[in-house]
Amino acid sequence: MKILTECNLAQIVVDLLNGQTVVFPTETSYGLGCDSTNQEAVDKIFKIKGRRSDKPLLVVVPNVEMAKRYLVWNETLEKIASKYWPGALTVVGEYARPLLALPLLKGEAAIGSAPPPKEEGIEGRFRFIDRVAGLIRTIPFRRELRKNQTKAEKVLWSHLRAGRLGSLKFKRQHGIGNYIVDFFHPETKTIIEVDGDVHFVVQQQEQKDRQREKWLEEQGYKIVRYNNVDIFNNLEGVLQEINFFVTQVKPCQASETSPCPPLVERGGGGVAAPLYKKEGIQGEISLCSLATGVVAQNNTVAIRVTAHPLLKSITEKMGRPLVATSANLADAGDVYSADEIVKMYNGRVETPDIILNYNELPAHKPSTIVSVVSGELKILRQGEITILLE
Repeated sequence: MKILTECNLAQIVVDLLNGQTVVFPTETSYGLGCDSTNQEAVDKIFKIKGRRSDKPLLVVVPNVEMAKRYLVWNETLEKIASKYWPGALTVVGEYARPLLALPLLKGEAAIGSAPPPKEEGIEGRFRFIDRVAGLIRTIPFRRELRKNQTKAEKVLWSHLRAGRLGSLKFKRQHGIGNYIVDFFHPETKTIIEVDGDVHFVVQQQEQKDRQREKWLEEQGYKIVRYNNVDIFNNLEGVLQEINFFVTQVKPCQASETSPCPPLVERGGGGVAAPLYKKEGIQGEISLCSLATGVVAQNNTVAIRVTAHPLLKSITEKMGRPLVATSANLADAGDVYSADEIVKMYNGRVETPDIILNYNELPAHKPSTIVSVVSGELKILRQGEITILLE
């Protein structure tokens, strides 16, 4: 076990994406977690806790938008989310299997690639003039950035350039207003950003990123973010997801040029994932698919939108849900002290890889758990948040 008294956020994210298990503080007590899409890491959590395999693990996400990617959404969920999230409320809902579209072959047309609406009137003309002026101002900076691309950017660009991804046309180091984006698909106003360590560590840079992202989204651009680890460790998955975001192919809307990916069963939990086929490559892409053990055998998943600043930052940077089960051994009580966790696991064969020591945490009730399946609300456990049935 590695015990850390100072948290290097960038390194923790890298460790999690590389399959490490981490103990961290949560809204209620210390939690134990891993990358929820990494089957080996999830299996290790069960071994560490001595937990029965039929008791699925809950996950946390940074916002409601990510929760919607993994839950079959309904009106009841919308009401609960607007009232109680973020916070210590865990929702058990039906798992929305994240199907990704197969990359289009060279020469095939992108589906749903409509040009942005034209801006009319005086205000539209002023915005157009501002964008042109910004493009002119950023010309020398864009030239410099193209000469000094990071290794991850070079790798990704080698697969996006010259229509290599389904004949989609991307630009690199493109100026939008006063900003320069890494990669840009003009027809759908999609921005692809590759974040290095500076985006993880420097707080001032993170604030600038938020301001920049807010402005771009207000102008109608959609932003897809990846980090260096994604590019180096799961390039095929990144390319597949980029194609999905750009083309917006809906699940099971098959056609001759863009067939639906066939589903294959993963493990004994009934979790299905698309089979990705490419010349010389055939295998599962699990960039967005939750592992068996996170998804229950009845195809439900337990999700909480976290209010804890550390977990929010970690899940934002990971770009996927984080397993966040209690750090104690199975059938033991919640733990509020890092020293107690160290003693608990001392001498055991299976132990967490990393413990973030935030000293003694204030004691809280466990999170409230509700079930929202087929729109029906059931209280499974009254905890930190009190839910009243109407």
